[in-house]
Amino acid sequence: MILFAGARPGRCHARARNGLNLDRHQGMVKRLVAARQPIGEARREMRLAPREDWCYARAMAARPDTTQTDLPSARRPGTYVRGTETVDAILKAALSVLIEEGAGAFTVRRIAAECGMKVGNVSYHFPKKELLIQTLLDDIIANYDKLLERTVRQPGLDAEERLRLIVVMCLDDIAGKRTTRLFTELWALANHNEFVADRVRLFYQRVHEFIAEYVRELNPALGEQEVRDVALFISASMEGATPFLGYEKPWAQRMQAFTAIAAHSLVHLAKTVTSVEIAGLVDRR
Repeated sequence: MILFAGARPGRCHARARNGLNLDRHQGMVKRLVAARQPIGEARREMRLAPREDWCYARAMAARPDTTQTDLPSARRPGTYVRGTETVDAILKAALSVLIEEGAGAFTVRRIAAECGMKVGNVSYHFPKKELLIQTLLDDIIANYDKLLERTVRQPGLDAEERLRLIVVMCLDDIAGKRTTRLFTELWALANHNEFVADRVRLFYQRVHEFIAEYVRELNPALGEQEVRDVALFISASMEGATPFLGYEKPWAQRMQAFTAIAAHSLVHLAKTVTSVEIAGLVDRR
């Protein structure tokens, strides 16, 4: 939110990035901020008083910046409540446009057309298309976490089997249409959009943490940075398969063999790689 000092005494003006002025009465501001009510609902409910001593924008600016929240369980940005029919329709349309038509078509106008809404309705819930991307990635990582709970984190499995399951699960996912197309388009967007690049980085950071959990257990001799380096290598090895073995890619039919090789070799690497090897200090003579 951008704040502007007003010319009239006793009033300050707040302009959101969509250009709307948000002047609010003191008592109502306190109630809305305490209730964390979305901006759009506040605009509808509140009537402008002739003069106000409080500035709604100042109160809203004091709230936590949810765009910096990494965890999907936290309150997400945008003036919406996740799970409502309208928001779900927008997210479904956004995902469809990105997968079926690519990053070039990923505009609020195109998403609105896809879900049969007016542009203003979509913008009300998601003022920026980057917020849609953040929400999509947060949902994906949350779904991965649930899948890990159902499959990988079951009792009776050792760290070796759990890491193997992660490798198989990720490569199976890469073989599907949604992941192949979604992430190649996100990579394209990230090349030119710092916000998207940061969200993609945070997404993969969470994936690396999932992998590192079991590398750490399998190879306790490694230091913490070395564990992260091995997790990064495993993740990059899997993601690198996308343009070769992903959905409708040239060697997609060989994904089963690739998965078997990867599951064996990457788990073996995690168990046996040493600090000296990671540092590149092995004497090869």
